[in-house]
Amino acid sequence: MEFNFIFLNFNIEDSEQILRSIRLTPPDVPIDLILHTPGGLVLATEQIARALIRHRAKVTVFVPHYAMSGGTMLALAADENYHG
Repeated sequence: MEFNFIFLNFNIEDSEQILRSIRLTPPDVPIDLILHTPGGLVLATEQIARALIRHRAKVTVFVPHYAMSGGTMLALAADENYHG
């Protein structure tokens, strides 16, 4: 089972939905994220990054174009990154 998101500008409302999805993902299920973002709020980014780091299964981030600011922070929270 894979888990995909596409982020644009993320804010507190977005982070709540994303955090809920991460928490509901079983610990043994990998998470795949697609990031294409100019960034977002620091608090939202930090909460999502911490949740990704705590997730026990592999977290992979795909950056097809760019992931600036908070997007970079989320990419660094992953186990693997692919940039295209």
